[in-house]
Amino acid sequence: MKTKRPSYFQRAQKRRYESRPLRNPYFRPKERPKWLPWLLVIPASVLVVGGAGGLLSAPALALSPGNAEGLETVAWAEVEETVRDYLDEPWLYFAHRSNRFLFDEGELERRLMERFPFERAAVERRGRRVDVRVRERQTELLWLSGTDAWLVDREGHAIRALTPDERLYADDPSRAPPPEMEAAAARMRRLNRFVDVNRTPVAEGDRVLPPAEVEGALAFQQQLLALAIPFVSTAVDRVAGQRMVVRTLAGYDVLFDPTADAAAQAGRLHVLLRQTIPDPKTLDYVDLRFGDHVYYK
Repeated sequence: MKTKRPSYFQRAQKRRYESRPLRNPYFRPKERPKWLPWLLVIPASVLVVGGAGGLLSAPALALSPGNAEGLETVAWAEVEETVRDYLDEPWLYFAHRSNRFLFDEGELERRLMERFPFERAAVERRGRRVDVRVRERQTELLWLSGTDAWLVDREGHAIRALTPDERLYADDPSRAPPPEMEAAAARMRRLNRFVDVNRTPVAEGDRVLPPAEVEGALAFQQQLLALAIPFVSTAVDRVAGQRMVVRTLAGYDVLFDPTADAAAQAGRLHVLLRQTIPDPKTLDYVDLRFGDHVYYK
């Protein structure tokens, strides 16, 4: 006898019955309270935040200013102040940049380069100290304009203005600077002084002299020293066609052309002093700007 095959409707009903979970309506499982996970999340979050806060504010992980290498005209006290200001900078109200995990060498290097006339600045952590190694832009002369004094590089750009204390120790060799300023004061006293007769205002980065004139003036001064002619300063008059005048220690002036041959001009001066002017103290000035025609008074 053939078994009657279930119809499509019966098969569909069977699949639907088999797919339904079998639950006893009298024994339903208890639902978990919705606030139960928060009992675990909140304490865990407090532990994580508290642990991170303690780690980022721990005194044992704090950094402090160390030493500086390569300083010549910039005082360590000023560099240390910049380093300390960065280390004391707050981070999220409960930590500071002095923490070794929040300290950024690149950011501190950028701030040092912005504030000081450094050609290069490198920051290095050594234990709990922050050391700085710098290379200052090479200063070639001291530019005096009115009451201001500026350090100027070989390209003729004003690097930075001297502070009142630096100017005081640079102008008065008999005054002993504090230990932290001894090297800078000695360096500034050795710089050749150029005096702007016109007292033109100067801003940082301004070019006070063309590079060719800086090179020519320094070369002529070296020639004077080779001839044992000491000098005090060099006056620059822009209105009179960039005229340069060296004031010698003997009291007479030497007018020269910074764009001409420095050795040739110094040679003519040497001949004049040796053959024509036996006593330089009687001189008022010597003008070397017109080639073989040397004028003097």
